[in-house]
Amino acid sequence: MEGLLIERPLISKTKRKLLILDVNGLLLHIGNKFDLPSNCIADKFISGKAICKRPSCVDFLKFCFQRFNVGVWSSRTKRNLDGVLNIAMGDMKSQLLFCWDQSHCSTTGFYTVKNNEKPLMLKELVKLWDKDDPNLPWEKREYNESNSLLVDDSPYKALLNPPHLPSSLLHTTSVIRTTIR
Repeated sequence: MEGLLIERPLISKTKRKLLILDVNGLLLHIGNKFDLPSNCIADKFISGKAICKRPSCVDFLKFCFQRFNVGVWSSRTKRNLDGVLNIAMGDMKSQLLFCWDQSHCSTTGFYTVKNNEKPLMLKELVKLWDKDDPNLPWEKREYNESNSLLVDDSPYKALLNPPHLPSSLLHTTSVIRTTIR
């Protein structure tokens, strides 16, 4: 048995993490033309809303696509999402693993504090992990709590995804509660 060599399959390159990006507040500023920050010039107007690409949006997206598997999950309607994604991503849009709109969010029956006409929607990551949509290009539970990150400027949209809330946000919340008392 001298010189016996056991061949093992090559271990493939570590699989990329799944990065799930929101659109408004992260890649773009979308709002009333009177609500735009002073340094923001609208790139386009869609359905009466000013669309302004955030500074370094393109560089940020290039960074993300080079290092992660990227998807978009927005609480906007599909009709409104398609146009704004073209502004934010251009040709990079074709690199997305998936693009989910409001139809994949969970409804709560409540409305946001800032706008009592805007439904409060939640993004339950288990829908991605359990592959609720058969068109997702991965196997069920291939992505999970250990290899997925949701980046959204509205923390409440991730309320059904504990305990993976960043500790800095939890700390900020406790400081705010203490300060208010």
